[in-house]
Amino acid sequence: TIILLWITTLALCIGCSNNDNELPAIKPGSTGTLTDNDGIEYIWVRYGDLDWMASNYNAGTPYYEQKNSRGQALLRNSDTELVKAYYTTYGNLYTYEEAVANAPAGWRLPTDEDWKKLETELYMDGDELGLLEQWRGKQAGMLLKEEGTGFRILYGGTRAYGTFAYGTPYMNKDMNAYFWSSSKIVQSDSVQTGIIRAASKVYEGILRGTSNLTAAYSVRCIKE
Repeated sequence: TIILLWITTLALCIGCSNNDNELPAIKPGSTGTLTDNDGIEYIWVRYGDLDWMASNYNAGTPYYEQKNSRGQALLRNSDTELVKAYYTTYGNLYTYEEAVANAPAGWRLPTDEDWKKLETELYMDGDELGLLEQWRGKQAGMLLKEEGTGFRILYGGTRAYGTFAYGTPYMNKDMNAYFWSSSKIVQSDSVQTGIIRAASKVYEGILRGTSNLTAAYSVRCIKE
């Protein structure tokens, strides 16, 4: 069942209030900027002892220029202009390998535990942190989307893994946000999956899930 978000009806809790529907006021401990090797500037915000990028990373080959193993464009020509506009707004999409390799100097891909630290700062209950393949932490998810927290969720969608004879592998733009962690789960000697996070305009909470490593998602790096 799809649960429509009612975040727009809520206000940040400022001062004393007995309204149980109000969110606590959450502000980053500090903010600043970093500039990557391409000269792109990013804002960062601090929660706990971690500094997080406050926008989706944008380095490396743009995903709309990437090709498959046969040298064929992943993107249909008719989609190119629209996707370029999305790229400007929502940043790049990376496979797991690309996400690890493209972090700017002094920054890295967050681990699953780093994500849990952020979720704890956003008041996610401890018994929810370890849940997998589930939407957890309704309040934490709502806070992550609040402008005042500074994290600035950007719904960049995904490039799904697999072969698509029809349609496009790029989907859920302006609807869902997916983010890599550097942590993996070993399924077998030959199969590993990455642990990801997702936020959505139509689901509450934050999804902690797993993904094929060749899918492409957004990246938020943290300072080493």
